[in-house]
Amino acid sequence: MSSGSVNGGDGDQADPRRQKEHSTAEKAVMVVSIAFTISLLAFAGWQMATAPSTGAEPTVSVVETEPMENGSVAVTVRLRNSKDVGLVSATVSADCTSPPAEVAFSYVPAASDRT
Repeated sequence: MSSGSVNGGDGDQADPRRQKEHSTAEKAVMVVSIAFTISLLAFAGWQMATAPSTGAEPTVSVVETEPMENGSVAVTVRLRNSKDVGLVSATVSADCTSPPAEVAFSYVPAASDRT
Protein backbone atom coordinates (compact mmCIF):
# COMPACT_ATOMS: atom_id res chain seq x y z
CA MET A 1 0.00 0.00 0.00
CA SER A 2 1.41 3.38 -0.99
CA SER A 3 1.27 6.53 1.06
CA GLY A 4 0.17 8.69 -1.90
CA SER A 5 -3.15 10.46 -2.27
CA VAL A 6 -6.21 9.11 -4.05
CA ASN A 7 -5.32 11.14 -7.16
CA GLY A 8 -2.08 9.24 -7.49
CA GLY A 9 0.22 12.10 -6.49
CA ASP A 10 1.78 13.05 -3.22
CA GLY A 11 -1.06 15.52 -2.49
CA ASP A 12 1.20 18.59 -2.22
CA GLN A 13 1.26 19.49 -5.91
CA ALA A 14 -1.76 20.21 -8.08
CA ASP A 15 -2.03 19.24 -11.72
CA PRO A 16 -0.23 22.08 -13.58
CA ARG A 17 -2.71 22.00 -16.49
CA ARG A 18 -5.67 22.44 -14.16
CA GLN A 19 -3.90 25.16 -12.18
CA LYS A 20 -3.18 27.08 -15.41
CA GLU A 21 -6.86 26.89 -16.46
CA HIS A 22 -8.01 28.28 -13.12
CA SER A 23 -5.40 30.99 -13.27
CA THR A 24 -6.55 32.09 -16.74
CA ALA A 25 -10.21 32.06 -15.72
CA GLU A 26 -9.46 33.99 -12.55
CA LYS A 27 -7.49 36.57 -14.52
CA ALA A 28 -10.33 36.96 -17.01
CA VAL A 29 -12.89 37.48 -14.23
CA MET A 30 -10.58 39.96 -12.53
CA VAL A 31 -10.07 41.97 -15.74
CA VAL A 32 -13.82 42.06 -16.43
CA SER A 33 -14.54 43.10 -12.83
CA ILE A 34 -11.96 45.89 -12.91
CA ALA A 35 -13.21 47.14 -16.28
CA PHE A 36 -16.81 47.14 -15.01
CA THR A 37 -15.86 49.01 -11.83
CA ILE A 38 -13.88 51.64 -13.74
CA SER A 39 -16.73 52.11 -16.22
CA LEU A 40 -19.23 52.59 -13.36
CA LEU A 41 -17.03 55.20 -11.70
CA ALA A 42 -16.42 56.96 -15.02
CA PHE A 43 -20.17 57.05 -15.75
CA ALA A 44 -20.94 58.48 -12.29
CA GLY A 45 -18.26 61.15 -12.75
CA TRP A 46 -19.54 62.01 -16.22
CA GLN A 47 -23.11 62.34 -14.89
CA MET A 48 -21.98 64.66 -12.09
CA ALA A 49 -19.96 66.80 -14.49
CA THR A 50 -22.48 67.09 -17.32
CA ALA A 51 -25.92 66.99 -15.67
CA PRO A 52 -26.60 70.49 -14.37
CA SER A 53 -29.23 71.03 -11.74
CA THR A 54 -32.30 72.69 -13.24
CA GLY A 55 -34.93 74.86 -11.66
CA ALA A 56 -34.90 78.12 -9.78
CA GLU A 57 -33.02 78.67 -6.57
CA PRO A 58 -34.95 77.89 -3.36
CA THR A 59 -37.19 80.75 -2.19
CA VAL A 60 -38.62 81.72 1.18
CA SER A 61 -41.93 83.51 1.72
CA VAL A 62 -43.88 84.64 4.76
CA VAL A 63 -47.12 82.69 5.00
CA GLU A 64 -48.60 84.11 8.19
CA THR A 65 -47.82 86.52 11.02
CA GLU A 66 -49.51 86.18 14.37
CA PRO A 67 -49.19 88.67 17.24
CA MET A 68 -48.48 86.99 20.57
CA GLU A 69 -49.73 88.05 24.02
CA ASN A 70 -46.26 89.14 25.12
CA GLY A 71 -45.95 91.63 22.26
CA SER A 72 -43.79 89.48 19.98
CA VAL A 73 -44.86 88.22 16.57
CA ALA A 74 -44.85 84.59 15.43
CA VAL A 75 -43.99 84.28 11.74
CA THR A 76 -44.70 81.22 9.61
CA VAL A 77 -42.42 80.84 6.60
CA ARG A 78 -42.50 78.54 3.59
CA LEU A 79 -39.35 77.26 1.88
CA ARG A 80 -39.99 76.30 -1.74
CA ASN A 81 -37.46 74.10 -3.53
CA SER A 82 -38.03 74.32 -7.30
CA LYS A 83 -34.85 72.45 -8.20
CA ASP A 84 -34.84 68.91 -9.51
CA VAL A 85 -32.67 67.77 -6.58
CA GLY A 86 -33.57 67.71 -2.90
CA LEU A 87 -32.00 69.82 -0.19
CA VAL A 88 -30.45 67.91 2.69
CA SER A 89 -30.81 70.88 5.01
CA ALA A 90 -31.56 74.59 4.77
CA THR A 91 -31.47 77.36 7.33
CA VAL A 92 -33.66 80.46 7.06
CA SER A 93 -32.74 83.56 9.08
CA ALA A 94 -34.87 86.61 9.73
CA ASP A 95 -33.45 90.09 10.15
CA CYS A 96 -34.78 90.65 13.66
CA THR A 97 -33.20 92.78 16.33
CA SER A 98 -34.15 90.65 19.30
CA PRO A 99 -34.00 87.69 19.40
CA PRO A 100 -32.24 86.67 16.20
CA ALA A 101 -34.71 84.33 14.50
CA GLU A 102 -33.56 81.25 12.63
CA VAL A 103 -35.32 78.06 11.55
CA ALA A 104 -33.70 74.93 10.09
CA PHE A 105 -35.40 72.68 7.58
CA SER A 106 -34.12 69.14 7.19
CA TYR A 107 -34.59 67.43 3.82
CA VAL A 108 -36.70 69.37 1.41
CA PRO A 109 -37.48 67.10 -1.57
CA ALA A 110 -37.14 68.30 -5.15
CA ALA A 111 -40.02 70.40 -6.50
CA SER A 112 -41.73 70.72 -3.12
CA ASP A 113 -42.04 73.05 -0.17
CA ARG A 114 -41.87 72.99 3.63
CA THR A 115 -43.63 75.25 6.12
